[in-house]
Amino acid sequence: MKTSPDLNPYRLTSGEKRIAIALAFIQFTHITDFIILMPLGPTLSKLFNIDNSEFSYLVSSYMLSAGFTALAGSFFIDRFNRKKSLLFIFMGFLIGTFFCGLSNSFSMLLVSRMITGAFGGLLNALIFSMIGDAFAYEKRGAATGVIMAAFSAASVAGIPISLEIANRIKWNTPFFVLTALGTLIAIYTLYAIPSTKKVIAKHSIKDIVVVKSHYTAFFLTMTIMIAGFSLIPYLSNYLVFNTVFTEQELPLMYFFGGGATFFSARLIGYLADRFGKKKTFYLIAGLSVIPFYAISRLDDLPAWMIFVITTIFFILVSGRLVPAMALLTSSVKNNLRGAFMTTNTAIQQFSSAGAMLVAGAIITSDANNVISGFETVSYLSILANCLSIYFVYRLKVVKEPKRL
Repeated sequence: MKTSPDLNPYRLTSGEKRIAIALAFIQFTHITDFIILMPLGPTLSKLFNIDNSEFSYLVSSYMLSAGFTALAGSFFIDRFNRKKSLLFIFMGFLIGTFFCGLSNSFSMLLVSRMITGAFGGLLNALIFSMIGDAFAYEKRGAATGVIMAAFSAASVAGIPISLEIANRIKWNTPFFVLTALGTLIAIYTLYAIPSTKKVIAKHSIKDIVVVKSHYTAFFLTMTIMIAGFSLIPYLSNYLVFNTVFTEQELPLMYFFGGGATFFSARLIGYLADRFGKKKTFYLIAGLSVIPFYAISRLDDLPAWMIFVITTIFFILVSGRLVPAMALLTSSVKNNLRGAFMTTNTAIQQFSSAGAMLVAGAIITSDANNVISGFETVSYLSILANCLSIYFVYRLKVVKEPKRL
């Protein structure tokens, strides 16, 4: 006899799917806006005559701004209606994206990225807070897999299309397109996510930091971000200036990598719910050591092999986040989840920015833009990745029923 979808403890109901899809659409816009700056690195370096260090300021300014606003948001985020807060912050994010498109200088783009990051940090925290609120523990892996598939969709469609638009029209045109798309997504979210009760929780950052088990979660976030953002922001420059890759081939790399992870993220989410989130993380993070090592040694390889290695890199490195985020949203009590996730987002952004700045100090380039030090940075990523496995082992999970 066929099991009813509603009776399957691991399958999302139609209402839950609408919520997950709406959040995934918002995450798609958020991720595309954030990632698009990285493959635009070679273009912006030439346009604004900036070096690797100055380029790192453009990306890290977003992260630092997001970190500070997320930290400030931990004081009040649980006092407001989740849906209204999400829509308000999303519109602020879109305004920042629009100003990125208007930027005609390095300094203006830098300020615009800070504005976008200020809303982006809170947006990311709210999305994962709503996952914890709306979905039972048994379904959070599946829901997180849908949200994380937005990264894949951004890689498959968002980044290649944005780069093609940038190449054919102008580098800043994708930001205007994202603003328009985001407005349509906001309208859909009004319908897809049901009205929720106002969350009234009077607490402060002190209530978050006094819980010792939270520190394990924060260290987990820190190590995951350091592992990824030591390498990812410089990957496009490394491929273009050190290998046989060209700027025109970057969209294809994102297409292959994102296309693979679009399916693998949801599969990993299912496996995390079915066989255990910690066990799934151990497997994916353990296998990630291979692409972390290989990604910085592509200099003399043919293009087809680079495509294979970067695709595996996308699958495993992004795949770690699916069970990790499902665990993080489940490691805190419901009444503290919003404040916890904003604090966690602040740590995520500060760690990412710090990793990028440190990597930027290690990575150097010569007069021909050939990069050195990328291999050294890969060892930092491997170390941080291994530490994340230890923190997942130490992480405590709080099982509570859904709230929405």
